[in-house]
Amino acid sequence: MTSDDIQRLPPPRCLGELVTRPGNDPGVERDSLVESWPERFFVLACPCGGAAFAVRSHICRERYLGFERVYGPITLRCAACGRAALCFDPALNGYDVEIDHFPEPGPYSGDVREFGCPSCAGKSFALTVCLQYPDGVIKPQRAPGAREPASQDLFSYFTLIGACTSCAALATISSVECL
Repeated sequence: MTSDDIQRLPPPRCLGELVTRPGNDPGVERDSLVESWPERFFVLACPCGGAAFAVRSHICRERYLGFERVYGPITLRCAACGRAALCFDPALNGYDVEIDHFPEPGPYSGDVREFGCPSCAGKSFALTVCLQYPDGVIKPQRAPGAREPASQDLFSYFTLIGACTSCAALATISSVECL
């Protein structure tokens, strides 16, 4: 599958409770497995039309970088209507999960709370998801009767980027290797 083929795929099922539109790289430095692998960006909105969200998950402080990130299941709550939607769960989404090559999830440590902007502690963000796909993604062979994973669900890296609605600062909220 080529990079152009990947860009034409529908959004992955983990974003199914949200409204997505293709987006652009917001310019935040991100982790990736291989810099040349194709990436897709999605701007998120609520079905009500709201485009600002509180991000709730386990919060941990990055040991070497010294700032907070979320990990584990990520729930988004719309600032306009209050609707909550699961955006990503490393135990349910990504390449390893789709090919049944994933260890049991957790246990997760750290507080479950809303993520705060590193610049102003604001709790509302306009969100962009970046997904990286392995070069030449091929649907793996499955056992007869097993669910066949869709190519759009075979992403190797999930990154959630937020623009704070209070101060406009950009933050990498979550960065998860899925391969």
